[in-house]
This record gives sequence, C-alpha cells and structure tokens, in this order.
Amino acid sequence: MAETGTVLAASSPKDNDDASASEPNFDLEKRRRRRKRPWAVQVLLAYWRPMLLVLTPLAALPLPLISGLNRDWCAYMMIIMAVYWVFQGRRDR
Repeated sequence: MAETGTVLAASSPKDNDDASASEPNFDLEKRRRRRKRPWAVQVLLAYWRPMLLVLTPLAALPLPLISGLNRDWCAYMMIIMAVYWVFQGRRDR
C-alpha cells in the first residue's frame, strides 16, 4: 500500500528572512519614548542661521576696535565674508 499524504517542507532560514523583510521593522514604542531635547538645544537648532548672521560681526568686532588700523578693518571684513561664505547654502536641505 502506497502512502498518500502531503509532504511538509521544512522551513529554511531563507524563508523566514523573506517574511521579515516584507514587514516594516519599526519599534514605535522606542520612538515614542525618545528623549526630548532641552529647550536651549531646540532654539539653537531652529535659529542658528539668524544667530550666525548677528553674532559673527559682534564676535569679530574687537579685532579692528583694539588697534583701529586699516589692515585690521580689512581682516574684520574678510572674517565676516569667510564665515558667511562657508555657511551659505541651499535653504531646502
């Protein structure tokens, strides 16, 4: 008498990987429990461009005020232009 029955295929690790790859692997609880940034850090991240615009000339101002020479005023302007040039960029990033 011949056995009639179904052959059960053993599941391989490859089959398990395919199933887990199709489902998104997001841990929503971990994302909800993420620590909130301090208020000062949030302000710095939100307004760093206007602060750079205002604080750069103020930070470099002692250079020409101490001596008052033309070369120091030139260095002052070059520092400001260099900082602005380095931080210029596209706004859509």
